[in-house]
Amino acid sequence: MWQGLAGVLTGGLSRFRVVGLLPATFLVSAVLAVFALGDPPRWGNLKDAADDLSGTHLLLLALGVACLALLTHSLQLPLVRLLEGYWAWWPHCPARLATLLVFRHRRRLEKLVERSSGGVPDESRLLAARSRRGIWRETRALVPAWRQQLATARLMQEFPDRENLLPTRLGNALRAAELAPYRRYRLDAVTVWPALYGVLGPRVREAVDDQRDQLDFAVRISVALGLLVPLTAVRFALAGREGLPWLAVPAVLWAGSFVAYRTAVSAAVAYGVLIRTAFDLHRFDLFQAFHLRLPDDSDSELCANQELTAFLSAEQKPVRLNYVHPDPGPPRPPS
Repeated sequence: MWQGLAGVLTGGLSRFRVVGLLPATFLVSAVLAVFALGDPPRWGNLKDAADDLSGTHLLLLALGVACLALLTHSLQLPLVRLLEGYWAWWPHCPARLATLLVFRHRRRLEKLVERSSGGVPDESRLLAARSRRGIWRETRALVPAWRQQLATARLMQEFPDRENLLPTRLGNALRAAELAPYRRYRLDAVTVWPALYGVLGPRVREAVDDQRDQLDFAVRISVALGLLVPLTAVRFALAGREGLPWLAVPAVLWAGSFVAYRTAVSAAVAYGVLIRTAFDLHRFDLFQAFHLRLPDDSDSELCANQELTAFLSAEQKPVRLNYVHPDPGPPRPPS
């Protein structure tokens, strides 16, 4: 028991260090460094400020970073939702902007659909290319097939249906992962995932947690760098002529924020693959955990999955389930 508790605490602290403390430390240090550069900004001013730091200053800095990480820990889900693009459905968001962004991703989706349905070279074409012009022509003949396979994989991993498109790449990648279990098993991932996570095997759970940490870390770094862009731009613009060379800093920060965001998208795609794998391997463990009868075939599984989703959904009416309890075994002899 104590080993299990220690493992839970260690895992929670490890996630807090990666997702919470590291981005908070970076953000606080960057803000202090921007103002420590002085007016006009010079590297020597930053070095002098670092040399003047005492142990008390470092302790207060560490406490401030820890408090910031704790206060923003509960904001992780809203941050992810923000970068997913759910702000587009807020009442005060301009409808034209949301429509434009969704239309852009619909165009990307249509191009991938066109590529994925392209023709694949048949065996006769490959043999002809091999006999006439050698390996170069043979490889060139295979390029359309490779592009088609890549487009098909991207369609499955990066895009939901047309009706469920979101304004951002991150939102579409996560939305595709959320809708995949329903298309295949009639299980609503958003509703069922908390229960399924509780019955995951240790290896699958470790992989899911690791990928989720990478996603959340990339999101926080992207947001932190994005917050520094206007701060540094205003700070160095107000420094006058001496601050003009320093205006390259906001551009570098913006590029870093963009790279971190694309890293978050890649992590979201890998996270979606693990979510699909979790449903593939452990969906029947849900039936055993809820003491439900295992379905006999795929048709009965779809019906049972819909009933289980309705049972777990708080918005649905109560669903009547027939329980199958395990055999308790022979009674113990009296002592």
